[in-house]
Formats: sequence, C-alpha cells, structure tokens
Amino acid sequence: MPAVFLTEKPSEYVKRPRVEVENERIPFTADEIGLLWKHKSDHMAKIILIDIYTGWRPDELCELTFSEHINIKDMTAQGGKKIEAGKKRIVPFCTKVQPFIKEFYNKGFTHIVCDEDGNPLNYSKYYRAYKDYTNGIGIKHRPHECRHTFTTLLDNADINVKIKKLLLGHSSSDVTEKVYTHKTIEQLKEAVEKI
Repeated sequence: MPAVFLTEKPSEYVKRPRVEVENERIPFTADEIGLLWKHKSDHMAKIILIDIYTGWRPDELCELTFSEHINIKDMTAQGGKKIEAGKKRIVPFCTKVQPFIKEFYNKGFTHIVCDEDGNPLNYSKYYRAYKDYTNGIGIKHRPHECRHTFTTLLDNADINVKIKKLLLGHSSSDVTEKVYTHKTIEQLKEAVEKI
C-alpha cells in the first residue's frame, strides 16, 4: 500500500539534527603582522595594528571615542561590552601603536575607527573597509581575528592568566582570582609591552 501524506512536501516533517559549526578563528602570522608594519603609512593598516595590539572586539573598537573612552595622557582606553567583566575594562596602548593614536587625536578624529577624513565608521562600514584593504595586500583574515592574534601574542609572551583575562574582558570562575588578585594599570602596561 502506498504511503499517504497530508502534504505534498513530506520533507516538512523531517527534522535534521542541528550541526554546530564554529567559525575557525586564525591569528595573523608574524609575516602578516610584518606586512602590516611595512604598510604602516596606510590608514587602514594603522587601525588593524591598533586592534592587533589591543584585542578589542571589532564592534567595541568602532565605539571607542577620544572624548569618552581614550585617555590620551595615560595612553589607555576604557570601554567594552558583552559581559560584565568586559565592560569598563582598561586596555593600555603599547608604545608600538601609540604614534597612531596620537596622530588620530591630533587630526581631531572623534574615534579610532574612522575613514581618512575622520568620519567614524560603524561596524559594517569598518568590516567592508577592512576586507577591501586586507584583500588588497594579500591577507585573508576577518576583523575578529585581530583579537585572537592579541590573545596569541599574550600567550607567546607568557603573560599571567589574570592579566590576560583583564585585558580581554573575560570573567574569572576562580574565587581566589576574583577576590584576592588585584592588578594595576602598570602591570597591564608591562604586559602589552611584552608583545
């Protein structure tokens, strides 16, 4: 006896198991970072290098303003979102990228992520500009991979786990680490200088 279906599309009743696919994040190689340094006079290379050496999420980086988040005297940025540990975190700018920060500030830019005329870029505009630029110089990475590169650089420099968590805005599950470990801005600055 033939099967009887209540619909012309029996596939509507078939549920496939959901497959979790995680986007693989690949850090920049030393050669790719070197290529960006060779192009350090390019506006977009400066922004990407700032991101590599600070580890901000791309949307967080786009929101950092000189008036509200960046302390030009101390060369730090304070901001963030996503989870409580990431909000209001302080990330120092290492001396390698400080000239870019000073340049943008002296040009009167309101944000770090701007076009060459100082017009702020939201995340989608930044993503397009980033992809156009990196494809043009032969680098195949997404903006969030700057954050993974920062994490890798911290790991390679044997930076203390608590310092890494503070810089990245990750929460700690260890009570001792949460309550009894206090790190200073100077310790954060020392850490970013090692990368």
